Amino acid sequence: MSFRFGQTLGTLALSLLSLCVQARDIRVAVVSDGTAARVKLTPEVLEREIVNVAGPGFNIVLPPDKRFAGDYSLDGATAVFDRALADPDVDVVVTLGILTSQQAARRTSLPKPVIAPLVIDPILQGYPLKEGRSGRHNFTYVADFQSVATEVRAFHEIVGFKYMVALVDDSLLAALPALAGKATELAKVLNVRIELVRVNSDVQAALASIPAGVDAVYVTPLRFNDAQGRELARGLAQRKLPSFSVTGRSDVEAGLLMTTGGAERDTERLARRLAIMVQRISQGEDPATFDVAFPTSQRLVINMQVAREIGFSPRWQYLADAEQLNADPGGAQPLTLIEAMRAALDANPALAASRERLGSAEDDVRIARSELLPSLSASAARTRIDEDRASPLTQAEDTTSVGLGFSQLIYSERAWAGYSIAKSLGAAQEQSQRADMLDTLTNAAAAYLNVLRAKSVEEVRRRNAENTRKNLEISRVREEVGLAGRSDYLRWVAQLARDKQTLLAAESNRRQAETELLRILHRPASEPFSTVESGIDDPLTLVSSPRSQAFLDTPAKWAVFMEYAVHTALENSPEIKQAGSVLEARQRALASAGRAFYLPDFALVSNGSKFTDKSGAGSLSVPGAPDDESWSVSLQATLPLLTGGQRGAERSQARHEVRASEADRLAAMDAIEARTRLVLHQTASSWPAIDLSREAQAAADENLANVTDAYARGAVSVTDLIDAQETALLNGLSATDAKYGFMTDFINVLRSMGDFEILLDPASREAWYSRVEAWFQQHP
Repeated sequence: MSFRFGQTLGTLALSLLSLCVQARDIRVAVVSDGTAARVKLTPEVLEREIVNVAGPGFNIVLPPDKRFAGDYSLDGATAVFDRALADPDVDVVVTLGILTSQQAARRTSLPKPVIAPLVIDPILQGYPLKEGRSGRHNFTYVADFQSVATEVRAFHEIVGFKYMVALVDDSLLAALPALAGKATELAKVLNVRIELVRVNSDVQAALASIPAGVDAVYVTPLRFNDAQGRELARGLAQRKLPSFSVTGRSDVEAGLLMTTGGAERDTERLARRLAIMVQRISQGEDPATFDVAFPTSQRLVINMQVAREIGFSPRWQYLADAEQLNADPGGAQPLTLIEAMRAALDANPALAASRERLGSAEDDVRIARSELLPSLSASAARTRIDEDRASPLTQAEDTTSVGLGFSQLIYSERAWAGYSIAKSLGAAQEQSQRADMLDTLTNAAAAYLNVLRAKSVEEVRRRNAENTRKNLEISRVREEVGLAGRSDYLRWVAQLARDKQTLLAAESNRRQAETELLRILHRPASEPFSTVESGIDDPLTLVSSPRSQAFLDTPAKWAVFMEYAVHTALENSPEIKQAGSVLEARQRALASAGRAFYLPDFALVSNGSKFTDKSGAGSLSVPGAPDDESWSVSLQATLPLLTGGQRGAERSQARHEVRASEADRLAAMDAIEARTRLVLHQTASSWPAIDLSREAQAAADENLANVTDAYARGAVSVTDLIDAQETALLNGLSATDAKYGFMTDFINVLRSMGDFEILLDPASREAWYSRVEAWFQQHP
């Protein structure tokens, strides 16, 4: 009994203790350098992440009255930092400023936990570092170990400056005098001139402080607000000065030229890291034991609009995987898949030539028909003969005459056959033009999808290069803090070089695909376009709809649908109809060749003439001489009797042509049926591959995230991470191929069936469904 009582009492005590712990608030003070500067990591962002990661047992709060801001001076930073440390209502201090973080790092003893997340260069600033941790009681910080020297070297490599100034806040220079020595040392290494320019809160003063002859500007974190930041960027652009931002992407968006950091996702990660640190502190852990390394994305970001304004064109090797803001100079018209197909119908030169050939064939019909219609001709002549030959009974020396001629074929096998053959060949040309139209639609759709596929592949390759760069940063930081050797870093350097090569190839393929689409649309390269994804999934929606799946969801239904597709293809195929029209022409030619042996041509011919003027010898009329008018009417029948074997050869040739045309028609039918079945079989494979590849991609991406995290902790080798990344890359490419592969197969199915109506006109789909349902009812 006493044991049970003691157990119950212990349980009660633990419950009360838990309630006390749950009721406790962990109050976090936020200390900043000042109030005017642009701040990405705000207390609100930190508070949101704390809510997201906070576990049970503690209530972590950031009271508004515990947010202290200095005046952008060392003394001000010291004052607000000391105030936070001395406040009995503050449990944890977070320094959201470079100066306040610097003050925290310089304290050898801290009465309460302090987190310093804003570090420029921990080595240069003298932050404590021991086996990847601060090793100092109650102190931790977060650093990407991306040194100032590394950024300046990158800026120099890209721009090739000779004289660079660094705009540095006055207070930062006072707090970190080692910057001046570092600049001098770096200038010697790069064989350039580097000068530090002190900046306060006056933008125009900062611009005026830039000496003449400067050809590059390195912009450190300044106390400017957003409007002042844009004003600084405009001033540098007006002076045609390339600029580099230490702060990151937000400055580039505001108008500076480039940066290698400051990605928005890194800000979110940093806020989450701080929230987790606060939570661990609230659970009793010493910040001295926290890892300080924080690898960040170091992808080059270039504002291409600014580059154009200052006349700077980066080399291909730097643009390969850089993020290019405002890369489109403007004027690119959005182009959807359907618009591209319709534009090809209007502008494609090959299709225009096909239309002209059809017009020529129609003219051939009219030409052949003209031989069956009456013909009337007029003539006029001025004639002079020898005087000794002139006679009133025959012809005067000088005469002027006019005449009319009329002819009408009564029956001509040759002419009627020519007319019939021309009509059949015209029908064949009409089907040829329809085939060209379908091919143009197919080519335009395939070219558009190839552009989308190439862009998607390029994006996958770009993400892969970014993953490699992040892993490179992880290995570099691990080497900096002494947790890994240099071999991992060099392995990733080599991997990044290879990934950039494949990315360049992907960019080239995308540009080639765009060029091919422009060719089909007959557009000059000076008229850029932008592809639009909207509507591209329409075929996926059509196929996945329950009404469509009712035709496809079992092997038996699939077999019936395939027969419908084959029947429709054979019925609509312009190639088969063209072959049939050619066969009709050949058969008519054979019949005409046989009739040529016994059927003459019958024609009515009439001519009339009159002398309108006579002069010279023999011009006087005499009794008994013919008058000035003459006419004739004749009915002619013509049948060749001996042609040297030509008629027999022509009949034999016509017979061979008929047999060849019959074989051509059968071959066309076989080809259309085979093509239809092939593309349907291909579609049956590519359709389910979309979901399967997406599933594989999701699994590979999740595995990559897990292995990357394990690599950052040192739990797996670099080989394991490379394998995981390669798997993620291959599955990403496979997902792209699956989606656009099916889309291409779908286009080919429509081409085989000889009708794009259900794609170009969604309103026609109801009639299409009705036809398919009727087929299923007739073929249970």
